[in-house]
Amino acid sequence: MSDLTFNNARNVKWAFTTRRVRRDDAQKLLPIDTDGVRAMRPGDVVKARVIEIGQHSGIQLKTGRRAALYSGDEIALCLGARYAPDQFECVAELDGDFAHLVAAGGICGVVTRQHGRMKTPTLLQVQGRLALATGAPINVADYALPPVETVSPRPPVIAVFGASMNAGKTTSAASLIHGLAKADHSVGACKATGTGACGDINAYRDAGAAEILDFTDLGYSSTFGVSLNELREISRGLVNHLALRGADIIVMEIADGVLQTETAALMRDPEFTVLTDGVIFAASDALSAINGVHALERSGHSVMGVSGVLTRSPMACEEAKAALDTRFFSRNALTSAKGATELLTQISGSVAAQAPAIVAA
Repeated sequence: MSDLTFNNARNVKWAFTTRRVRRDDAQKLLPIDTDGVRAMRPGDVVKARVIEIGQHSGIQLKTGRRAALYSGDEIALCLGARYAPDQFECVAELDGDFAHLVAAGGICGVVTRQHGRMKTPTLLQVQGRLALATGAPINVADYALPPVETVSPRPPVIAVFGASMNAGKTTSAASLIHGLAKADHSVGACKATGTGACGDINAYRDAGAAEILDFTDLGYSSTFGVSLNELREISRGLVNHLALRGADIIVMEIADGVLQTETAALMRDPEFTVLTDGVIFAASDALSAINGVHALERSGHSVMGVSGVLTRSPMACEEAKAALDTRFFSRNALTSAKGATELLTQISGSVAAQAPAIVAA
């Protein structure tokens, strides 16, 4: 164990996933070779040196700014697992004292599979775990928001599911947030699952959300591999905290696609279904729209409409409309106060959404 003095810590780039960790708490460094790799847990904060730049040439800082990475840079980030079909799958482990940077938000582990278009992952040498002055290792779970009582009655919750990565979930969520804010709502925005990153939070903030939280605020750098009970606790916790902060409506994004393990578990969970009042489904094409809407409905969800990449194509929408009795919302429609208000009338039950046409862009 060695002291982590100001001189050897001042140039460390602290990743977004460590954003709730108090920097001054890091007083010691627990070496990997003596502390034991097997004792490490997902969410442990490690100090690493960049050995070779690969796919990720930058890192998102605690401030939300992207910083370029150079060979020899030292960074503080989290050990964690990741599942991203368009990028990397990794386990929360080290290979000796080496690891891969698998997410710009600050996750490292060992890559097990990757998409064919990805470069070799950026290689890190882990110097040790950051620790308190007492020698206790620092884990992001130690800085989570405390549990709070359930607010009753709670504000309406609209969940945004999607067909896959890059189907348009964040764009749909941010667009809806903007439309609701324009309609004079105090919007609470959150992301319940995924890999810690500042992009979604920044999108919600730019859209006009009054309050923003995500799973990193509840002590998780990543939700890949967590239990259904933990997913429930994260979802409920985010809703409760946003309600206590004054949100009168909540938009909750769920990462990845409905076939991904954690997303599928939440979608099918009766407790999560009760927590949400309606769902927007972001689809990439007509087939994914049809299958996704049917899967959500079979799980008991009220599908309020389809959005996402699909709605950029009138032809693809026509294909999906032939098989679905639901509305299709373009990005521009969701950003309008009128489009957002139409969604809320579905929650209240005052208006039945029967028209299958796209709300005009």
